[in-house]
Amino acid sequence: MSKPFNTSGDGLSLYPVHTGNYEQWLQDVPGIQRKWLQASGFRAQPGELCSLPGVNGELHGYVFGMQDDGWLYQLAALPAKLAAGSYQLVAD
Repeated sequence: MSKPFNTSGDGLSLYPVHTGNYEQWLQDVPGIQRKWLQASGFRAQPGELCSLPGVNGELHGYVFGMQDDGWLYQLAALPAKLAAGSYQLVAD
């Protein structure tokens, strides 16, 4: 479901990841973000959300755990959890 890590700079990135694909997805994540996710204990459980740092310490985006079915509807909970701003969904 998820595309490779985004570097376009068009708003904060939102990465939906399924628990079953998480370890594979994590292999494509740059080192600083991979270390952050591992240290935070993020496991891509449905509804779980974790911020991602950029290379200069700024906020790069968020990764969030998704269920298999109805993933588009699961996005509805994100606005209440995220700060106001521009976001881009990084998924195929």
